[in-house]
Amino acid sequence: MVKFLGIIAFVVIAGFYLVSCDTGASRPGGGDSNTGTTVAVTGVTLNKQNTFMVVGGTEPLTATVAPANATNRSVTWSSSDDTIATVSAAGVVTAVAEGIATITVTTVNGGFTDYCIVDVSATPVPVTGVSLDITIFTLNPGGTQQLTETITPFNATNQNVTWISDAPAIATVSASGEVTAVSPGTATITVTTVDGGHTADSTVNVTSPVLPTYSTISAGEHHTVALRADGTLWAWGRNHHGQLGDGTTTDRQTPVHIAGSWISVSAGDRHTAAIRADGTLWAWGWNAGGQLGDGTTTDRHTPVQIGSATWAYISAGHGSYTMAIRTDGTLWAWGNNTWGQLGDGTSGISTSRHTPFQIGSDTWTSVSAGASHTMAIRTDGTLWAWGANGWGLLGDGTTTNRNSPVQIGSATWNSVSAGMSTTVAVKADGTLWSWGLASAGQLGDGTTTDRNAPVQICSDTNWASVSVGLSYTVAVRTGGTLWAWGSNHMGQLGDGTTTDRHTPVQIGLATDWAAASVAGGAVHNIAIRTDGTLWAWGSNQFGQLGDGTTTNRHTPVQVFF
Repeated sequence: MVKFLGIIAFVVIAGFYLVSCDTGASRPGGGDSNTGTTVAVTGVTLNKQNTFMVVGGTEPLTATVAPANATNRSVTWSSSDDTIATVSAAGVVTAVAEGIATITVTTVNGGFTDYCIVDVSATPVPVTGVSLDITIFTLNPGGTQQLTETITPFNATNQNVTWISDAPAIATVSASGEVTAVSPGTATITVTTVDGGHTADSTVNVTSPVLPTYSTISAGEHHTVALRADGTLWAWGRNHHGQLGDGTTTDRQTPVHIAGSWISVSAGDRHTAAIRADGTLWAWGWNAGGQLGDGTTTDRHTPVQIGSATWAYISAGHGSYTMAIRTDGTLWAWGNNTWGQLGDGTSGISTSRHTPFQIGSDTWTSVSAGASHTMAIRTDGTLWAWGANGWGLLGDGTTTNRNSPVQIGSATWNSVSAGMSTTVAVKADGTLWSWGLASAGQLGDGTTTDRNAPVQICSDTNWASVSVGLSYTVAVRTGGTLWAWGSNHMGQLGDGTTTDRHTPVQIGLATDWAAASVAGGAVHNIAIRTDGTLWAWGSNQFGQLGDGTTTNRHTPVQVFF
């Protein structure tokens, strides 16, 4: 008999009432009564494969149906011998008599099964001991290890245990015996039987992971490149022109490996150039000005070789050009030449070079390509400049552009960094000098007055290296301390604030920053400590800090990868 009352149908079959109620809502566990979508069951597992019980005792079993969103997750339960153990519709097992019975769970959909063997004793079997499968092991922070206990005798009635760590700050342990390493140190994990209080211990040694060390770093406009001590090259940050070299234009918040063995790398505004272990030169990224040097203006998303010569030094400019020194000490330039920044005696966009062109016949030890001007040091230690000279950034006492090298004073110099609109350099005597635009205090002389000739910064003689960003400067002293000054709106100085500084301020108290190991990008920095670890701070809009986020950092954070 079938009677319809509204949307409820009562079906009477052989004396049983089946009730069907359709509300139009989605059914529990997945599936949609409106769309007719059905998710099939693929399996079922029990929380226990065997258990020991005493006559009269009860124990619930739990069945997990897969997948979790299966439409019909109903199961049935059965016992192989109800005279020994019975099981309810909810999975509760009751021990009836001494013996062994198998409890089976079966899915209604698909007929998948799993089993639990129940060993019933007439009287409780006491626990006499416990042991662990692992007694000593090592993990790195964040690592896990599952411990498994063995109760004796095997048929002890109460096999429940508890777990505890004597040093949770070093390693924790879950109720199921899974150990998680937290920080370096040693911890003892103890398992205790509920019956009898028997114990067993396992020792976990948590050690710091062996991190890779770095030898060379360079910060572009919004991307970063670094060389490990093993010669591998890594890149991260903005990648809209393929400047990372991984074959894509996808930004990366963590470093990606660029194949090859390398000895030097330089990041420009949106292009990168590097020297391989065999001395050959390679470039990739943006190429609108011919700055890659491959004879085209086509962007490259992976490294392309530039000629067949061997090279010793490379500087990718922040203004679509590149400077480099060959192993014979000769200086070469290519790319955009609007302001005469190539130094070949010409200027203007029509004089740009798409392949390397030699600049004079002198020999050089280092070169720094800025946005529109170039600074370089000859083998005799003299300093030379050319290109755009707004704000006096060439340092020759004028604001006249130069399309070929002009000497800056008669002193000898150790290093120089050409920024977007500022130049900072270290003399051979360890003193620090700067010139050019000073609108944000980036010269470090305590003013915002532009300088067209070098002015000394402080009176100290212990400066080791310097790097100029967009409107700020970072430097390392010979004692390993880190200093910064200038614009700080993105936290690029690393002093924990966003306050501009017009004189050098020390960044933290560390004294282990490696000489010649800090690089300033547009508004972010990357640096290496003497232990070879990598650190970054400042703007992180495109993931250029490499810490897996896009969160700006106002103090140095270690980059792990």
